[in-house]
Amino acid sequence: MMHEPMKTQTKVEEIEVRNDINYQHKMTNGEAADYLGISPNTLNSWRSRKSYAITYYKVGSKVYYAQSDLDQFLSSRRISIKS
Repeated sequence: MMHEPMKTQTKVEEIEVRNDINYQHKMTNGEAADYLGISPNTLNSWRSRKSYAITYYKVGSKVYYAQSDLDQFLSSRRISIKS
């Protein structure tokens, strides 16, 4: 059986791989709700009613959120006050 030679990666490629969502911690519904400062029931409601566009992962009956997606949601809700 012939093996393919291992591909070497540049530093930039290694950083891109590490930053890929597959390597980020995924939060449960409860952890994500706590991170957002809301109750798990509120987050469930938002998701089922599609009240807010928060990206999530569904694996069977389990739901997971990436912190980067939650941060993006929070940034989109930011309101600047101009004086």
